[in-house]
Amino acid sequence: MFALLLTLSMFSAFGTPNPTDALTLEVVTPRSPVVEGERLDLVMRLVHHKTRESGKAPPVWVVKPGDGSEVGWREPWVRFEVEQKATGPDGVSGWKRLGEPMLGRCGLYDPNWEKDAVALAAGESIPLKDWLPDPAQAFGLEAGTYRVTVRYQFRGGATKGHIPASTPQRLMLGVAPYEVVSKPIELVIVKR
Repeated sequence: MFALLLTLSMFSAFGTPNPTDALTLEVVTPRSPVVEGERLDLVMRLVHHKTRESGKAPPVWVVKPGDGSEVGWREPWVRFEVEQKATGPDGVSGWKRLGEPMLGRCGLYDPNWEKDAVALAAGESIPLKDWLPDPAQAFGLEAGTYRVTVRYQFRGGATKGHIPASTPQRLMLGVAPYEVVSKPIELVIVKR
């Protein structure tokens, strides 16, 4: 057991950087204000922000979102947190976090997330649009001012009924669970 722990710690010390040190999650909205009922069309990218010029930045292992990522049934879990600007009875404005999104879906999903694991080299990025709902629809957003934060979470394979790949590569075996959180973006939704 000690030999296994020593091997894993050496692997992470020499071969796999801490993903949270190398990754950023960039989110932008192509327009604001957005008309009520229209899609937000957020542009989301997971970026390995280290550059080759800043030393020998090794690649970072990430998993592309797939069918089930939006509800946490498979790796990675990618989700939205939405806050609405509200004025309290005392006249003071603040941010109120909205509840969970309304996501209706069947029980089928793609449990084979290992096929979507990629080594993200320094300076590269992957888009995070596939399989993710539109937050305006998922949260039922009406006219108002909102802040949207995106969370990308690799949980070490802890998913609903995980089925290994047919030819197990176990590419993410040495990668500890991690989470990357975007900076919140503010947007305005106006009535039609």
